[in-house]
Amino acid sequence: MQESHVQATVICAKSQGLQIRIGSGGHDYEGLSFVSEVPFVVLDMFNLRSKTGSYCFPAGVYPTLGVGEHFSGGGYGNLIKYGLAVDNIFDARLVDVNGTILNRESMGEDLFWAIRGGGGGSFGVILSWKIKLGTGSYKCYSLQCTKNLKPGRNRYCLSMATSCPEVARRSIHKGFFVGPTSRLIEIVSDNFPRLGLQACSPKIAEDELDGIHRLISSLS
Repeated sequence: MQESHVQATVICAKSQGLQIRIGSGGHDYEGLSFVSEVPFVVLDMFNLRSKTGSYCFPAGVYPTLGVGEHFSGGGYGNLIKYGLAVDNIFDARLVDVNGTILNRESMGEDLFWAIRGGGGGSFGVILSWKIKLGTGSYKCYSLQCTKNLKPGRNRYCLSMATSCPEVARRSIHKGFFVGPTSRLIEIVSDNFPRLGLQACSPKIAEDELDGIHRLISSLS
């Protein structure tokens, strides 16, 4: 897929009076497809993509979410303490309604601001983003705790929720922790003692875990 293909699609759809539905990763929380009473075409940007295993930026956790969807929605994620993903974007290439390719300079700061959170498909077709990257040469480990909901486990779930009253009204299913594993174990053990969380395997050196983003999942 080439950039010229996107331009041709936009121009053709405009001339024929067709609406355009732009797809990035095809993510949908409920797994729904799109239907409409008006004629439309689907422009799938999935093949305009590349990746590297050496660099990273604050992002989300859902593998089905395309980077275009993530950026155009603002870029919220568990590493928000480092800012939104869009805070790291310094340029973009966009095809406007006339099929013209624009960059940050030619589109202007107002439009550049709008596409970083206002929905990329609302203003044009985003071809590419330029983002500031950090090195990601860390070893990452995950931590997952699961509990079977046997009879009488409601009391257990209630005690888990009330132990954190400031978040008891919210649903938290996963999160990142930045710091040494010893501190992680201490925090989880203090707040959720019934999990019986133990230290990591001695085969994993403590210094390997320092500063790594560890995923805590299913704490219920």
